[in-house]
Amino acid sequence: MYNQVLAKIATSMGNTEAENARMFGLANAAMGDSGIYSWRDKYDYDLWRPVVGVREDDVNSVGPSVTDAVAGRSIVPPCDPFWLPLGRPASNRLGEFSRTPDFPAYPSGHATFGAAVLETVRLFYQEKDPTTYSYAVDEEDNIGFTFVSDELNGSTLDPDGSRRSRHNRKFDSVAAAMYDNSISRIYLGVHWRFDGTSGYSVKEMLEATDRIGGVPLGRDIATQIFNGFLQPLP
Repeated sequence: MYNQVLAKIATSMGNTEAENARMFGLANAAMGDSGIYSWRDKYDYDLWRPVVGVREDDVNSVGPSVTDAVAGRSIVPPCDPFWLPLGRPASNRLGEFSRTPDFPAYPSGHATFGAAVLETVRLFYQEKDPTTYSYAVDEEDNIGFTFVSDELNGSTLDPDGSRRSRHNRKFDSVAAAMYDNSISRIYLGVHWRFDGTSGYSVKEMLEATDRIGGVPLGRDIATQIFNGFLQPLP
């Protein structure tokens, strides 16, 4: 998906072939490092997914699950042992309902990949035309674009056979897409709010200094790759 986003932006911005080679190279190198570092952190923090946390976070539980709750004591909200996430998309696979990824939640790999790619875009065009694209690292950019994902293209089917609608999403900035990407999997029930960012708006996400979530990790990776120009260390 992220290379599809890059292609859409590159076309709308009139990239040359040489510019595409550099931008795609930088972004994909950043995605490679994002996979390495976000999965390292996942198994360092080892944070449960909502499907486990929501079901088992009960002060009356004495074991690893609510089946070990103390006799005679009721389950304490917000613990809900019967809660189910909507789950990650299982597109065009009839009858197959995908639920939760089988690896730790924090930080969100989805948020890290997206932030790495989209921060690369911000850096690339700011370098190319600093007059038109003038923004600080904690400021929203002015690179707008539209995008239709494979999930909502008017032909993709849900597991129950229903056809999803087509949605042409308009973003006023690359940072806005970064923010939406970072919170998208909360609505599927597979991530916590802070797995992506502690910010509750594009502005808060960009200005955050707490280093929480996949967004700051991905942005840092993009900056390091971009400033290194894909050259090996001396």
